[in-house]
Amino acid sequence: MNYSLSELALVCGAQVIGEDVFVSHLLIDSRKIRHAKDAMFLAISGAHHDGHDYIEAAFAHGVHVFMVEKTEGLPQGCAALLVTNTVQALQKIARHHRSQFDYPLVAITGSAGKTVFKETAYRALSSFHSIIRSPRSFNSQIGVPLSILAMDSSHDLALMEAGISMPGEMALLSDMLKPDIGIFTDLAEAHDNGFTSRLEKLEEKALLFASCQRIIYCKDDPMVHEVMSKKHGREKCFTWGKDPDSDLHLVAAEQEPDISKVTYCSGGKSQTLHIPMDSEYDLAHRMRLIALMILLGHSADRIAAQLSKKLDEGRSIEMIDGRYKSTLLSDQSPLDGPSIMSAMDTLSVQAAARDKVIILMANPHQALKNELRSASIASAINEENIDQVHLIGTGLEQLAKQIPTAQWHKSVEAFLGLDLSLLVEGRIVLVKGVWSPEYSAIRSALVSSGHRTVLTVDLEAMVHNLNYYRERLSPGVKTMAMVKAFSYGSGDAEVAQVLDFHGVDYLAVAYADEGVTLRKKGLESPIMVMNWGEEDMDNLISFRLEPEVYSVRALDMLKSAMKTRMIDGFPIHLKVDTGMNRLGMSAESLIDVWSDLKNQQALSVRSIFSHLLASDDADQDQVTANQLAAFSQIKKEIKSNGGEHLLFHVLNTAGILRFPDEQHEMVRLGIGLYGHSPVEEHNLEPVISLHSEISQIKTVKAGETIGYGGQLKLNRDMRIAILPVGYADGLSRRLGNGHGSVCLGDKRAPFVGNICMDMCMIDISDITCHEGSRVEIIGPQKPLNELAKELDTIAYEVLTSISHRVKRLYINA
Repeated sequence: MNYSLSELALVCGAQVIGEDVFVSHLLIDSRKIRHAKDAMFLAISGAHHDGHDYIEAAFAHGVHVFMVEKTEGLPQGCAALLVTNTVQALQKIARHHRSQFDYPLVAITGSAGKTVFKETAYRALSSFHSIIRSPRSFNSQIGVPLSILAMDSSHDLALMEAGISMPGEMALLSDMLKPDIGIFTDLAEAHDNGFTSRLEKLEEKALLFASCQRIIYCKDDPMVHEVMSKKHGREKCFTWGKDPDSDLHLVAAEQEPDISKVTYCSGGKSQTLHIPMDSEYDLAHRMRLIALMILLGHSADRIAAQLSKKLDEGRSIEMIDGRYKSTLLSDQSPLDGPSIMSAMDTLSVQAAARDKVIILMANPHQALKNELRSASIASAINEENIDQVHLIGTGLEQLAKQIPTAQWHKSVEAFLGLDLSLLVEGRIVLVKGVWSPEYSAIRSALVSSGHRTVLTVDLEAMVHNLNYYRERLSPGVKTMAMVKAFSYGSGDAEVAQVLDFHGVDYLAVAYADEGVTLRKKGLESPIMVMNWGEEDMDNLISFRLEPEVYSVRALDMLKSAMKTRMIDGFPIHLKVDTGMNRLGMSAESLIDVWSDLKNQQALSVRSIFSHLLASDDADQDQVTANQLAAFSQIKKEIKSNGGEHLLFHVLNTAGILRFPDEQHEMVRLGIGLYGHSPVEEHNLEPVISLHSEISQIKTVKAGETIGYGGQLKLNRDMRIAILPVGYADGLSRRLGNGHGSVCLGDKRAPFVGNICMDMCMIDISDITCHEGSRVEIIGPQKPLNELAKELDTIAYEVLTSISHRVKRLYINA
């Protein structure tokens, strides 16, 4: 975009304040300031924040143009648009900008799978189209207009998500997007509680397609077919499914040893494709992609060529341990300005104080010809403090000339001939480009070899969950995020840095060494330590860790240490026991301690808190009520005795949902961040998935046994697969001998024999698979709750039991 303030004022009915300058892009987050010289910061007011409070921070980073609802606090000499409502003004600008372009816009909605399908289509079509797509899951009332404003004349296709959580939202998104082609993924339970019925939700989502020439959806769901055909007319519908009357008829889908054979019929012509996929979920995305490519005019041969690729790989930015103590960010997507900016954001969040290296690879199918796109990529990189930039392949020579720190390499072979240890050791490395054998070679050269069992952590889903709980907090209530126990098994700094970036007020760890690790990796947020001893004193002080004080003895240790070191104002947190009968002072002891502490200088109390023992159990609500009443009484006494400034907190994850009137000044968010709710809740997104792969397949004859102990004697021939994961990786021995199972695609494979230390065996007698096939231990087909139930335990134990030797892979960072 490139508009003057006077142009924008006409579009959205604003008043121009100051000079009539030009604006090239908009910002809503003062922590993500890019191209400040040409940017306008939008001061958006929400239920729990006011963007006007961040104008000063944006100004300090070089932004001099603002969109505001009030002029108080505007820095002297800046320019601004004064509007009645910032969000509504943004949407009007987006509506106007959309009208400037006539290339096809594909809008995607549904209950689930929107982002995955968008990324699948993006990778499949990027060889033939210059595509603008909404970044990550930017599908809201703010995300959609920001995505639209990234459209420019260098593109010839747009892929945009649209998501809603309540009635009245979709018409606004439809009016902005004006889509030409609509895609409906599926109808599921997500956001059901925002609507009176699933039918109402479907009818609301269908509003997105008002301007569409064609609408793609699965005809096999009768409710979806009825609503779409009635609302928009059968002539606009392009259906797919097993129904022979579908426009794209799925004739057959057969799983072969290393691939699926899919036969479809469209326009009276049948085609058979060989597609790498594992499940019905994957098949649905492939059918939608075939439908979209047909409507965009692609030939059957081109469709076959693209569908033969593993389009599900690299669906987002992956973060994984690299060689030479580096961290690798792998971003399998084409090079364009918005995509580079998204990658830069991830790089910035995770880099902390480390040196940064960027490796960009040319698209072997499509040269980077457009000057506008090249300039936006160069500008995004040049704004960052990047130590090394490596550009690989024909087509990036001109881009290299626009980046002072760039080195151009003619080929992957030329780059791999360098000493990689000197290039990447200890650094964070971003590798970006579309998938190709050459990209795979670069990634393989940089990835640390390790376990074939991988724990995937979806950090964007974690941020969604964080915001879900924040939306339930009263204005001003702070958040403490629990990152103890290796962030419930998911990782330490990788998780903490994302939570810190998204504004949690406190982090909490169990032991001092966990806090030391976070500090050494660049975390600056306040960190509370729940368990510590006298031997931790130097680390508490040196690394600015704030200990929980749960006894008079602990308090005396801290007083003595501060006196010896002549330290004043050392931060501490007082814990009171209101019925948990674990760590914590009695109410009477706490009152006495506070009376003593308020009159000394060595220690500074930051918060007072307690722990609920059964906040997730409705049968024990009276117990919880007693605890909450006791805590409120303690708070009343402390505040009346000089403690007005203190933070009080008692609610945990379940408590936030079940006792919203007890939020006090802060809440503690734990397991909910990781996608699991101790109480019934359908709007959290799963964060953790665990996969392995088949090492070997063999047939065991009837009468033989399997594994240690020989407890299982077969009464039939059995085809088994051996997986490289065992109890040393966190796969409990309780799962053995059929007590648990894993998933291969949509099929369940029970464990057979005892779980071994480093491997296990599963029954695949009725499942088509091959050595190297991916196996799901936790994921969409095998939810965390189900595995916990098989083990007769809780989700917390399952997550924290996953060994550190299991490779962690972070996506959507």
